[in-house]
Amino acid sequence: MPEAEANKSVRPGHSRRADSAHSASHSKHRKRRRRSHPASHPQPKPAGWLAYLTLIVLTATCYSPIFQSGLIWSTYDQEERSAYQSMDTLADAWTVESIRRNDPLTLSSYFLEERLPLPQGQTHHAINLLLHIAAASIFLKVLEALKLPAAFSAALVFALHPTVMQTVFWSGYREELVGLILILAALFFGIRNRSFRDYGALLVLTALACLVHPSAFVLPFLLALCVIHQNRSPRLKDFNHLLPVLCLSLFIGVWTQSASPFLYENLGDLINRASQNFFFYLRQALLPTDLALFHPPNISAEFIAGAQYTFLPVFLLIPFYVLILFNYRKSGARSIFVGLT
Repeated sequence: MPEAEANKSVRPGHSRRADSAHSASHSKHRKRRRRSHPASHPQPKPAGWLAYLTLIVLTATCYSPIFQSGLIWSTYDQEERSAYQSMDTLADAWTVESIRRNDPLTLSSYFLEERLPLPQGQTHHAINLLLHIAAASIFLKVLEALKLPAAFSAALVFALHPTVMQTVFWSGYREELVGLILILAALFFGIRNRSFRDYGALLVLTALACLVHPSAFVLPFLLALCVIHQNRSPRLKDFNHLLPVLCLSLFIGVWTQSASPFLYENLGDLINRASQNFFFYLRQALLPTDLALFHPPNISAEFIAGAQYTFLPVFLLIPFYVLILFNYRKSGARSIFVGLT
């Protein structure tokens, strides 16, 4: 009986040696398959509360000297930096004509800060600094949504860069900060785009951003670049969700910019000014050695080099785009493409 039971437990034509040989060959086949399909790159970990706390504390500490000055709305400035300076009441900021020409949210913040029982200069600077910290934090969220490994380092450089000091300190430039926050928030929800709620937030933030700052009109283009970054071989349907965003930006752009005084300027003058601004801020970004709070324009240099500067930015960027073209499949090359463009 024991022999019969033992014979029943062994299948005919098979032995333990054959089973072990079969399992060994199967494991080799699995290893071969693993080698043929290399493991994907590990996803960067999202920044925790300590990273955001570090970002906030370092930014507040570095910009704290602005509270030593109570200067706002200098009477010696020969140019009106904001329509707020010629308005009497908050209602003036929300007329249809004013909304087409100016940023109603920033104008409202100026009127509201007037009513706070606090020192006006320090309050003005504190609000600007808080807006800048909020922009840096949302910028970090955007970079994390793009799954970039150096997201925190890039956000920290943006938060602490000395060139930002001018926008935070001088009165009349708060719309730059408010507009940037809305643009970055729209980018974040557009990149994530997990639900109908995300898409609704994208449309609302796009509309508000376009009313605040004209740079928001390129939001559909920026989101298209993000789609290219996220997909090696993007297809046309990957851009379908950007069509309503494009239509919304075009509608608000036509409605607001038709009342803009810049619409009637000479196109050549605008191109020359944009080119000179490009070179100035590129130099300030890479070599922030000139730490003045105000940089007066060099009129003579503008006339001498204005025509030459017009096409130089294009020539500077061409070699980078050529290198990106040959390495387009790599995520790093696509990241550089998005950043440069």
